[in-house]
Amino acid sequence: NLRRAAAELHIAQPAATKLLQELESTFGTPLFERHPRGMEPNVYGEVMVRHARMMLFNLTHAREELSMLKAGTAGKINVGAIMAAVPALLTRTLARVRRMSPRLLVHIQVDTSDVLLPALRDGLLDIAIARPTEEERRGFRYEPLVPEHVCVVAAADHPLANSRRLALRDLLQWPWILQPPTSPMRRQIDLLFQRAGLATPEERIETANILATTSLIAGTHMLAVVPVEVAQQFAAKGMLRVLAIDFDCGLGNYGIATSEAQLLSPACSRFIEVLREEARRLTQAPSARRGARRATHTRAAN
Repeated sequence: NLRRAAAELHIAQPAATKLLQELESTFGTPLFERHPRGMEPNVYGEVMVRHARMMLFNLTHAREELSMLKAGTAGKINVGAIMAAVPALLTRTLARVRRMSPRLLVHIQVDTSDVLLPALRDGLLDIAIARPTEEERRGFRYEPLVPEHVCVVAAADHPLANSRRLALRDLLQWPWILQPPTSPMRRQIDLLFQRAGLATPEERIETANILATTSLIAGTHMLAVVPVEVAQQFAAKGMLRVLAIDFDCGLGNYGIATSEAQLLSPACSRFIEVLREEARRLTQAPSARRGARRATHTRAAN
């Protein structure tokens, strides 16, 4: 509604109309569809609205960063990460960054790549540690870092917990916890079942939340697929058991994604450099990681 928009800007409606006409003239296309009781953005207008929101967000972010700098802090970074990055890569990076810049405010959002990447595109995140597909990488700077491996877990008292060797078909009689269908991990899991000539389990709950996953596992006979690094932490505390099955669904590497439309602050650049260094440390010790995975599966078998 142009009248209400003009009131929000504290200008007269004719002035708001002129501003909109100048904007549409600048871009050479109508941005809104006019209706008797108002107007709505067309496909071009939706793009403009999205970029306008990013501009407003950046201005707000700049004001916050300047305020924190004046208060003696070092700024703010919004980081999104998939679950696999949290136990090792992100935790080590945060520990080092906090030692280097103790006043730096870091906001962490843990979610799946299909949620993090739109947030990054809209300017809600500065950095995403994610796994974009080739198609999803358009508009982003992307640098692969660390390979991800997953495993199947269950409660410590699950009937399959002490099995020494399992096949995928052996697991189909149990209900599952899987990530949402739009996540990269879930797509690869579905492909793994298809290659084995099996259907994705119909009896399932879908969530990317690790707290919900571990709570459901503890109170039921459900099975779940989680990153090996995450499983090792919970298995070491006796909260779950890694099942003795090779569940390689070919996830590949995850890495750093940043928006090509955004200029990185010095704090973001420093954070990314530490991420790279910690990723090199993780990938330069492949034998140690293989040993850790073997140890996890050995505990599962025992």
